[in-house]
Amino acid sequence: MKYLIVGLGNVGNEYEGTRHNSGFMVLDRLLKACNTPDERPTYVLDRHAYRAEVKFKGRTLVLIRPTTYMNLSGKAVQFWLQKEKIDIANLLVVVDDIALPVGKIRMKKQGSNGGHNGLANIEQLLHTANYCRLRIGVGNNFGGTYVEGDLTTQNLYYYVGGQAVVATPIVTGNISRGHGTPTGVFSVRNKQTSTYLIGKDYRSYVNYWCPIIGNSIGIHDATWRGSFGGNIYKTNGSHGCINLPLAAMTQLFPILNVGTPVVVFY
Repeated sequence: MKYLIVGLGNVGNEYEGTRHNSGFMVLDRLLKACNTPDERPTYVLDRHAYRAEVKFKGRTLVLIRPTTYMNLSGKAVQFWLQKEKIDIANLLVVVDDIALPVGKIRMKKQGSNGGHNGLANIEQLLHTANYCRLRIGVGNNFGGTYVEGDLTTQNLYYYVGGQAVVATPIVTGNISRGHGTPTGVFSVRNKQTSTYLIGKDYRSYVNYWCPIIGNSIGIHDATWRGSFGGNIYKTNGSHGCINLPLAAMTQLFPILNVGTPVVVFY
């Protein structure tokens, strides 16, 4: 009997050890636990994922860490189910969950994606939510000072001492082009002023820049936008960043400290 176990996360050094990569970490521990004096299975980079294979009580476990990034996890899951000829009944997806306290786990045979980008993409490509998922609690106790980005309502709030001191509409990653803003728990890595954000097809000047994932995803003003909020992000969103009106970013930047937790969710 063969099973596919998928740990969700994002590749790259900037994501290593973050709570959003709990799926990767669980698979790493499982792989290590399956080491024997005669056999030490390791990951091999393959299509859409790092893949490893282990034996457990007569069963074959195919472990994959998708390289598609969280928002496109379904591409890797779909490919490896087909390639290994594994029935969806033998699929287990391991994912972080901020709604569960740190250290708690919850196994479910099926269910909603709960606003998790990775699960949403898997559900979209498999055309079903009827697969097993193991949710790893990463908690949401950040004290009274943190940034909250609500991707569903397209609003950002900055809480200090439990009180919202900044509240603003935003525009997040363009869903229609696969640039949805990653969900999870991050932190402000640094703060920069008067800089350029440069990608494959853009070079944008911003007055204020607060990266939260590496130096590629962050919070910044977007003076080129005439409106914020609503459903703009679905077809005319960003490349993944959280865009704020200049006035709101001018208010937020001087009072936002490096290291402040940033919680992004649907």
